[in-house]
Amino acid sequence: MGNIKTDNKPLIIWVEDDPDFQSVVRDWLLPRYDLITYSDGAEFFDELEEIEPDVIMLDVRLPGPDGFNICRQIRHDERLR
Repeated sequence: MGNIKTDNKPLIIWVEDDPDFQSVVRDWLLPRYDLITYSDGAEFFDELEEIEPDVIMLDVRLPGPDGFNICRQIRHDERLR
């Protein structure tokens, strides 16, 4: 898991399995946003009930549940809709 929300910046949750891509985008996002990253969909779902993100970014091809399946599950969650 990446950084934890510590201030009033918008919180982005990003599920991405490529560590190099995570590193590049993390450096770009962190000055303006709080960011929590996950490398697979299962890890993301384990902690989702404890987090209230402003934005969720999903990779389509992930180990475990792919981005499309995760998106469908998020849309059925009243809290995250």
